[in-house]
Amino acid sequence: MAAKKASMPLYKFLGGQKHSMKAYASLPFYSQNKDLIANIELHAQMGFEVFKIHTWGLIEKDLELIKLIEEQFRNKGFQFILDLEGEYNFDQAFRIGKAMNKSVFRWLEAPMKDNLLDDYSRLKKSISIPIIPDGYTLYSGDHIENGIKHDCWSAARFDATIVGGLTKSLELINIINKYSAKLEMQCWGNTLAQALNLHIMLASCKSTYFETPVPIDMYHFGLKNDNLIENGYTREFKKPGLGIEVDWERLSDADIYEKTTVK
Repeated sequence: MAAKKASMPLYKFLGGQKHSMKAYASLPFYSQNKDLIANIELHAQMGFEVFKIHTWGLIEKDLELIKLIEEQFRNKGFQFILDLEGEYNFDQAFRIGKAMNKSVFRWLEAPMKDNLLDDYSRLKKSISIPIIPDGYTLYSGDHIENGIKHDCWSAARFDATIVGGLTKSLELINIINKYSAKLEMQCWGNTLAQALNLHIMLASCKSTYFETPVPIDMYHFGLKNDNLIENGYTREFKKPGLGIEVDWERLSDADIYEKTTVK
């Protein structure tokens, strides 16, 4: 509200100097590798050069997938993020990390449960690939500071819509800013949720990539200016506040409810 009253996009109101950032396509899980490859190529045509892959959580299948990605895309200039969704123990995560080529894979996400800070610290010292947590279930200030202080991750991670909104997010960023670790935020959700996280990242010097959940159109319902991405980068916000206009008429038409009278 304050940014709107000031007639400024939220990121500028927060002191942000960058107006756009590189986006990556956060792909859903595909049960067939051929479908994954096809969707990487499809989103590459939209301008994406970085892709997040959600894996099987089965060690041999995931090792096979890593090999396939390197064989298919090694010389195409693409980079990949591997999201294991906390499915592995230390030994399994170590095998995955060792198999990843740093020239192909940008980082390893959620290799283990977020509460295993000792194992995260060991893993980060044992492999060359950057590591970030899941950040979806554990996101208190104490947890984030402990994880960074004990060198468990290369970047912290949370979603503003999960941790309690903008004010809480800024509190967490103040903690992160005391250290060298980066901030790579979650951005799953509809365009309003994505936009809030994007404004926060644009205002931060710690963030490098915007997570774009795909299929993109699935997250745009009920909004007028819903497209945040152009040619693999985020669009510059021009309007004040979040800069997203809700299509209230369309939402009203989509309402399904039954009116009852309580006696």
